[in-house]
Amino acid sequence: MHTARSAVERNTSRHWRGRCAGLLATLLTLVAGPAVQAEQLLFAEADLLDIRLSGPISDLVKDAKDRRRYPLTLEVGGRSIAVEGRIRGKSRAEVCTFPPLRIYFVEQADIEGTVFEGQESLKLVTHCYNTAGGDKNVRKEYAAYRIFNELTESSYQARLARIQYTDDEGNLPAGARERFGAFIERRTQLAQRLGGEKIDSARISKSELDGSHTALVYAFQHLIGNTDWATSHAPGDNECCHNLDVVRVDGKLRLVPFDYDLSGIVDAAYARDRPGAVLVREERRRSRVFCADRDEIAAAIDRIVERRDAIDRAIAETPGASDKEIARMQRYVARFYRAARKKDSLVKRIDQRCV
Repeated sequence: MHTARSAVERNTSRHWRGRCAGLLATLLTLVAGPAVQAEQLLFAEADLLDIRLSGPISDLVKDAKDRRRYPLTLEVGGRSIAVEGRIRGKSRAEVCTFPPLRIYFVEQADIEGTVFEGQESLKLVTHCYNTAGGDKNVRKEYAAYRIFNELTESSYQARLARIQYTDDEGNLPAGARERFGAFIERRTQLAQRLGGEKIDSARISKSELDGSHTALVYAFQHLIGNTDWATSHAPGDNECCHNLDVVRVDGKLRLVPFDYDLSGIVDAAYARDRPGAVLVREERRRSRVFCADRDEIAAAIDRIVERRDAIDRAIAETPGASDKEIARMQRYVARFYRAARKKDSLVKRIDQRCV
């Protein structure tokens, strides 16, 4: 069974992680320099990270309007770190009982020698609802990040965590006290890792895009059944793009997707409960996506088919996931491989209704 590890295994992992942290940092320094090595520590391992977040948690998760920063304590590997947290996100902040957060590290000296060394702030994907289903959604969205990691280095890294939440006033319901979450790499860190730069712009042109990478993004989004994205900005936004970040690498722009909670592979309950909203987004997205070169889409399909074993393995290695969860995700992506047998038809489907 692919279940959460025992306390003995977790303690053993933490022991060796602590002993190896210094050696790993030294090796990364020699290879990539001090600035890069520090920020890579969090994502250097794929095992489940155990942490505790303490403070006015119940006040924080209710503050969707003002989104103030709240002082918290993050405990990891026997260390207590002063951090701040606030609500982030859009649709999830509206529908979730426990919305997604951004965690800010107050003092760099506090995180030296920990897995968070070098980080300034991080997105934290939370469980949304205080149920086992919320945990499943986090694990499946994490798996989507890992799938794209297997296809390209121009992708956000993620680290899955088991989080114990402790509220100062004891007001958290029992279902919110221990849940899964996922930390997501910062855009600045992504751009640095790729040797590029992040781009903030209200508009981009098709001619600026890295064509092969764009086609890979399109094919990947089809693989996981995601329609909540676009190459232009969403209504109310003033930056390109919707659920895509942009980095310039070697003179070309690469689109880097994020936020997969409304994808088919995740199958979040709140997406099913709001089918009208999802359909509106799908129609809007299809009219706000550049057409891609169909030969490059065909090559992207080939890339995904070639990486099938690695993708299935990434899904199977999702920490804490049950056999049932893993089998369902693997069955979902298997539909893409069956469709790829008629590649011309799949190419047209991926690139339909573009601009």
